[in-house]
Amino acid sequence: MIEVRGLRKAYGGTVAVHDVALTAAPGRVTGFLGPNGAGKSTTMRLLLGLEQPDAGSVRVNGQAPADLRWRLHEVGALLDGRAAIPGLTPRAHLRSLALTHGIPRRRVDEVLELVGLASVATRRIRGFSLGMGQRLGLAAALLGNPHTLVLDEPINGLDPDGVIWVRQLLRHLAGQGTCVLLSSHLMGEMAQTVDDLVLIAQGRVVAAGPLADLLRERSSAQVLVRAHRTEPLGAALTSAGAMVTAPGDGSLEVRGLSADEVGQVACDARVPLSELRPLEVSLEQAYLELTRDQAEYTASVPGRQVPA
Repeated sequence: MIEVRGLRKAYGGTVAVHDVALTAAPGRVTGFLGPNGAGKSTTMRLLLGLEQPDAGSVRVNGQAPADLRWRLHEVGALLDGRAAIPGLTPRAHLRSLALTHGIPRRRVDEVLELVGLASVATRRIRGFSLGMGQRLGLAAALLGNPHTLVLDEPINGLDPDGVIWVRQLLRHLAGQGTCVLLSSHLMGEMAQTVDDLVLIAQGRVVAAGPLADLLRERSSAQVLVRAHRTEPLGAALTSAGAMVTAPGDGSLEVRGLSADEVGQVACDARVPLSELRPLEVSLEQAYLELTRDQAEYTASVPGRQVPA
């Protein structure tokens, strides 16, 4: 389990993490999302004890990171899949890690098989692709069969089969009671993998909770409505305090009123409706809405601004 409370870290005059609080529970995959420069990597380094916070507390399986005696058994981490000596082989790299914790050699062979590197176990790491490096990093994270996993972009560089494999692996580990904290920019994959979500922007947590609840909250705030006479309906909804946009397909998207309230406004305005339903919001849409104007960089596309 990971528990972070009131975490703060500054570099000179720049505050990278400000009063961050998050919880990642056993048996669940917790997604950790945010724009570039939001403070994700700093937070992960702090909760692993690689850096010291200016304020706040971190507990991993009930202990401060510095008090974890057998780290590979407590927390497995992947922050950089290329963090291995290039001249070593995967087997030699993992055996050197295993020796520090008394992990038997058979476990090295088990994780090499698990991540799909058994056939290249004696090749030099310097010739590995990005995806192979990621697999080796995952093998190192899993070596001690830890209670907690902290993974930063573990599917970066993997082919589609590898992405699916990582998803299934993480779901399997969570099903066995492992606590998984996962950071990734691939929204579609995160939506299929995580149970809970922590969203950080400009060093602060802007949303946290079960993914289904967060998406339901965003969906309930948006309604799609169709009518033969959209102009009087739009005017009536605006007068009722709603924000109304016309996507151009004959429908209206309404914010600020529930579906029941939109239906009542239409009834009062004597405008028959052909469709009325809450809009289902994707993780990507919710992410863009919650982090609007908080990305490190933005780029222009016709009609809107999006994170670069």
